[in-house]
Amino acid sequence: IGNARLRGRGSFTKVIVYVKPINPLSINIIAEQDISPNYMQYVDIIDEQNSISRVYANSKQITKQVELRLDWTFTPELTLQCYLQPFYADMRYLRFYELMFPETMNLKPFDYLSLYENPDFKWENTVGTFVLRWEYNPGSTLFLVYSLNEYNYFSASDGLWSSGSSNTIVVKLNYWMKI
Repeated sequence: IGNARLRGRGSFTKVIVYVKPINPLSINIIAEQDISPNYMQYVDIIDEQNSISRVYANSKQITKQVELRLDWTFTPELTLQCYLQPFYADMRYLRFYELMFPETMNLKPFDYLSLYENPDFKWENTVGTFVLRWEYNPGSTLFLVYSLNEYNYFSASDGLWSSGSSNTIVVKLNYWMKI
């Protein structure tokens, strides 16, 4: 837990769990949460009527993530490795300011939201890799890999969620030839 006069109170929490319920299986779990306030978060540069306004804001960012790893050796010839990471971020801009002079921290209040879109956002992302390895002959292996990447994005300016994914399946075959 941290507290700074200008940026406010923040905290970081991390929990790590290693489990090996049976000899060929290991499971690792790492969970993190970070609450990060910021005093001068960059927002925008506004160029109007030959006047440039550099806009900053007090902000609060909350991030949460979990890393899951699983390694399972069924036999010396057959293994499974899994990695999965759900991630969440919530960025909120609280009070907006205009920088009075470059290379200073002199700020004055700025009514950004009455003129421009709300820059708040939320981001949810899940990535993962799953690898099945089979050594079908000594020195010859077959890999089956699934790569996961899915996301959801929320923009406070339009109040809508958008989503997408880019998932991939790859097969790799190695064959050992003795000459």
